Amino acid sequence: MGQLVTVRASLWPRGKRPDAGVLEVVDQAARTAPVTSLLVEGSRKDGGRFFSLVHGYNCSCAEEVELWDKPGLILVGVGQAVTVLDSQTGAVKLRVPMGGYFNALWLSEDGRDAFICGDESVVRLVPPGIISWQKTLGVDGVMVHRAVGMTVFVSAQKRVGGPWLDYLLDRTNGSVVEAPDPEDEGEGVTPAAKPRAAEPVKAGAKDQKPAVKDTRPAPVKADGDDDDQDELDPSDVKMVRDDETDPDDE
Repeated sequence: MGQLVTVRASLWPRGKRPDAGVLEVVDQAARTAPVTSLLVEGSRKDGGRFFSLVHGYNCSCAEEVELWDKPGLILVGVGQAVTVLDSQTGAVKLRVPMGGYFNALWLSEDGRDAFICGDESVVRLVPPGIISWQKTLGVDGVMVHRAVGMTVFVSAQKRVGGPWLDYLLDRTNGSVVEAPDPEDEGEGVTPAAKPRAAEPVKAGAKDQKPAVKDTRPAPVKADGDDDDQDELDPSDVKMVRDDETDPDDE
């Protein structure tokens, strides 16, 4: 069982050949050399050991290894994919591509599921290690924060360098239960100033004669005369923000 296994992982020097007895996990479809590699060592209480060298390709954003006790699996996130290993033998059970790059792993406390996050989507795995659903939410990163009852709390970036927006997903099928207000996607961006509305024309204004510019020279002020100063009314600025409240956890 998974709880009878101890797992250790370390970065492998680029270009170094693996030792004898190491299972090398290679993506046969990759057209370039690995950018990052992780050596995963599994030790069983019966004395058995295995070594799996998992290569990551193209874009390396994060490296993470998690032991998923319930189904007896090891999740290895590196490069732009997650490789699922058998915790008893180190053999490859599944490979999950994540688009541009792998971002993070999240295992539920009850062991009923595991979540894989990438740059654009989140994937839910269920025992014995199969994909339950995959949901695209972001552009430059997705993160799972918690899974309670029938919902999953997720954040995603809809644009590069943009704000993190919060979503509630249905835990069983990945559908969106609650999404952010579309206006929130522009949070942090100062909108262009709106043109000032024209003042309404007062009654009887059409009967008034147009102003005529006085071309006479201004009178010379005597010493001691005070200058009149116009008072400027400050504009009131009010900022309103709607706070979002998560639904009650089941």
